[in-house]
Amino acid sequence: MPELPQHIGLTLAGHTHGGQVRLPGVGAVVVPSDYHTRFDMGWKEGAHSSPAYVSRGLGVSGLPVRTLCAPEVTVLELQPAE
Repeated sequence: MPELPQHIGLTLAGHTHGGQVRLPGVGAVVVPSDYHTRFDMGWKEGAHSSPAYVSRGLGVSGLPVRTLCAPEVTVLELQPAE
């Protein structure tokens, strides 16, 4: 997301499991991304202030554990720009 061209209006990203294991006051312990927790889950800001959404996804990676990071199916309703 930090390297996208300026004309991107919205980025929808595949899931990172939200880190899968999150701790209170700390957040994700590990995120499978070169950007670590910067793009772990939810609404984020990409290059040139463009909006981006990263899903937590449904499954798990590695150990079959999710802590404080519920799985999600994201439904977004898109509307044309005014």
